[in-house]
Amino acid sequence: MINKINLKIKVNDITTICYGICVFVFVIGQSYLPASSAVLSMLCKGLRFVAVAVPALLFLKNSKFSIRNLVMWGLIALLIIGNIFFNQADSDLIYIVIFMLYCSKSKPEDVIKTYCISAFVGIVLVIAAWFIGAIPSEVRDGRACLGFYFATFGPNLFLHTVLAYIASRKNRIKLSRWILIEIVNVWFYKMTDTLAVFIIINAGIVLYYVFNIEKVKQVLFEGKVFKRILEVSPFACAIVTILAQYFYIEHYNEPMYMAVNVALSNRPYFGKIAIETYGISLFGQPITWLTGIDGTKVSGMDYFYVDSSYLQVLLNYGIIMLVVLCAAMMVVQCYSVLTRNVYMCLGCLLFLIHCITDPQLLSFRYNPFIIASIACVGIIKSQKKIEKQGEDIYYE
Repeated sequence: MINKINLKIKVNDITTICYGICVFVFVIGQSYLPASSAVLSMLCKGLRFVAVAVPALLFLKNSKFSIRNLVMWGLIALLIIGNIFFNQADSDLIYIVIFMLYCSKSKPEDVIKTYCISAFVGIVLVIAAWFIGAIPSEVRDGRACLGFYFATFGPNLFLHTVLAYIASRKNRIKLSRWILIEIVNVWFYKMTDTLAVFIIINAGIVLYYVFNIEKVKQVLFEGKVFKRILEVSPFACAIVTILAQYFYIEHYNEPMYMAVNVALSNRPYFGKIAIETYGISLFGQPITWLTGIDGTKVSGMDYFYVDSSYLQVLLNYGIIMLVVLCAAMMVVQCYSVLTRNVYMCLGCLLFLIHCITDPQLLSFRYNPFIIASIACVGIIKSQKKIEKQGEDIYYE
């Protein structure tokens, strides 16, 4: 019995460490750092192979499969592979499925804490290399890239590191750490002019203290209405985003909506073009997104991209994929409510809100919550089983 427990602990440690290695590689892979050295590039590929192959063998050796699980994961695998081959989805989506499985026996907080540490180390390494001049220092339209390919990559990675830090906490965060986070947040905003990140982090600081008020906790976790709202928040964010986009399409010529479009950096307008051009289907379709970097043009445009995670997934990968992703995120919120984990709840909620305007929902390097979703399912089942046994004993 002791040997089995020790083996399980070791397997869980290996899988989370491998997840951390891959996160680190994906972070520095968004910078000029891998391109500056062929050796580092080969190292990254090697680490990715190890991070997949080693836990794969351990997982298959020590796991029991049921027909239901095989069918469910088989359908999800088909959905992912189909999107990769037919809708030109990033092959990195495979890592999401793999690590959802590999981390299924880990604690959700441990998975998210691993992401936090790995992403933070990656960010520090890239910015340090940029600071000393080891990698290119580019400024585009007055926005510094800080060693990354795009100016938004650094601050967005920092935001998700902060959200993971909040979600993985078991105790309160000291005021001194919030001050340090805010100093870095202001620095990123001044260097990159990434307003959404600046707003979300400041909102997170305020909501952190609000959510820690005992009366607020009681309302959130004991009131049926607010509990349900938190649990269905992924679907709520998706529905609100889609409805708002269609409302803009109906009124886009009106002055107020033109002003909203400008305030949101033309996001509603590009959403309008995408919906009118491609439409919405069950399984999506391949879409050529243009980021304006390589000079490529389509229909006379050198930039065409839908930033909203919910709209991008809906258009590119279809209704079914969006429902699956929202369901996975809903599991995380259900876990947060069931365990009364106010920090996980807040971190995940802020992530979902940020996905309304930014494309990070279906991303291995940005979304640690989806990796922890299967682990959350296991804990929810165990908790409900314990509660059911308690009820049976009570009635007997």
